Amino acid sequence: MGNGRTGSVLLYLLLRDSKKIPKYLNLINRLHKPHLGYKDIFELFDKLTSLFDDIYLVESVVDELFNVTDWGRIRLLRQRLNRIFFFLAKKHKISHVCVYLDIPPKPDIIKKIKRELVRKYPDWTKNDIELESYAIYSDSKSNPTIIYEGFSETEIYEMSAIESMNHRDIERILDGKA
Repeated sequence: MGNGRTGSVLLYLLLRDSKKIPKYLNLINRLHKPHLGYKDIFELFDKLTSLFDDIYLVESVVDELFNVTDWGRIRLLRQRLNRIFFFLAKKHKISHVCVYLDIPPKPDIIKKIKRELVRKYPDWTKNDIELESYAIYSDSKSNPTIIYEGFSETEIYEMSAIESMNHRDIERILDGKA
């Protein structure tokens, strides 16, 4: 427990100090591009996980940080990356930042799954139905597909516009709900 938070902090620090590491120099200058300018989320994951190669870390930290096995974990990583990218742009005075938008699963499919669960398990709580429906939805798709969908929508924001917002609106943007 907590390895994802630890990994998030380490990733932020590695990226923050990347200007000092020639191999990673371009990452800060790519904050305004979807997937930091890489072809897709998978190429970005490869690059970000490679930052940890030279560090003696427990492998579980990286595994937990980049665990995207269901919608909940995809949302969590998306929120973490958005915050990391935002604070890096702020620290390095980058004018624009690209964040990932929250893309909920297709509502018609989720509703159908929920109806089936309610019929099948009438004693379940609403929360149990909610959690299980998303788990079933995630399991019904191949992992590469849900990962790609989960990181497919981006928005580029001007940093000065974000920084002039109130805290609640900034949180909404960083949660991908803008």
